[in-house]
Amino acid sequence: MAAERLLIGTSHGVVTVRTRDDGVNWRLETKALPGQRITTGALIVHPGNRSIVYAGTRGGGVFRSSDGGITWEERSNGLTRRHLRCLTMDPRRPEVLYAGTGPVGLFISRDEGNSWQEMEGVTRLGEKREWPYPATVIDPHVRSILPDPSNPKVIFASIQIGGVIWSEDEGKTWTDSVEGIDPDVHWLDLNPQTSEIYATTGGGAHWTYPASSQPHWGKAVYKSNDRGRTWTSLTDPLSWDYGEAMRHHPTDGAMLYVGVARGVPTEWNRPTGAEGSLIRTADGGKTWQHLNEGLPDLLYDPIGDLTFDSSDPETMFMGTGRGDAGWGQVFLSRDRGATWRHLIFTASVSALACGPS
Repeated sequence: MAAERLLIGTSHGVVTVRTRDDGVNWRLETKALPGQRITTGALIVHPGNRSIVYAGTRGGGVFRSSDGGITWEERSNGLTRRHLRCLTMDPRRPEVLYAGTGPVGLFISRDEGNSWQEMEGVTRLGEKREWPYPATVIDPHVRSILPDPSNPKVIFASIQIGGVIWSEDEGKTWTDSVEGIDPDVHWLDLNPQTSEIYATTGGGAHWTYPASSQPHWGKAVYKSNDRGRTWTSLTDPLSWDYGEAMRHHPTDGAMLYVGVARGVPTEWNRPTGAEGSLIRTADGGKTWQHLNEGLPDLLYDPIGDLTFDSSDPETMFMGTGRGDAGWGQVFLSRDRGATWRHLIFTASVSALACGPS
């Protein structure tokens, strides 16, 4: 059965919308966590029980719901930094959660968020590298965390701005690389069928890290065939140079969806905004499709998140928005993104998850 509830993480809390006619119409059901800004991609549904949902926030720490997002309780004991930039669940061990923060910090919970411990190796590496950020109002931070689904000892993470880091001993020690990739790394994802790792970046390294930019910088999407050691740009022919949300199709590892935009956020005040789009590859990044059937040719706001209905992998949702600014929108596709229709307006969208039916 397709999901009847969609949880929407926004700049003003979590909104739940529901359909009672197989997705034709959607109506507001609940609002929760008022005043909390939900972190990008940080609505995590337990794979064995969709009533259990975790939310990461920009300043409030981690929250857990046991009733599908209606009520929440804080789960931040041991989180010495509450400004979350990402939240991830280990795909093999759903009791294990990871949280990335700004300033740079990576925390692990092994008991469903009841307690947290800092992975001090990441903090020490950050102090050694002195990772920068091109805006004084934002600290360098852990932007994405990717546990290896085939090996619980291996964890990957991205640093904004500092490239990709990884551990092969469950987080005790860490190694980093910027070989072939723009160090302003936003999002990591892994093809479970091939172990190839994909990354989206934002081009911010042009301003700060290291002293001079490299010709392979400023691209939207990169791929690594050697577990993050080296990277190759996949989107050189495309006009989009800013990559954000990225998801593999849940049953087809070769199919990857990426939200892209043109230029860095300081350029999005132009009349055409972010000039955002959704692109898809079905062959590992050799070729790309621009998915705009039923959408504006270029979206005014960037894509905040993408999610699939786990009980109906043909169905996917996409949300747009720009931080604390203005409105967001949610769109629905029933055919793997080939065609879209508008679902609802809301506050700026940062995270999406299918809740319990």
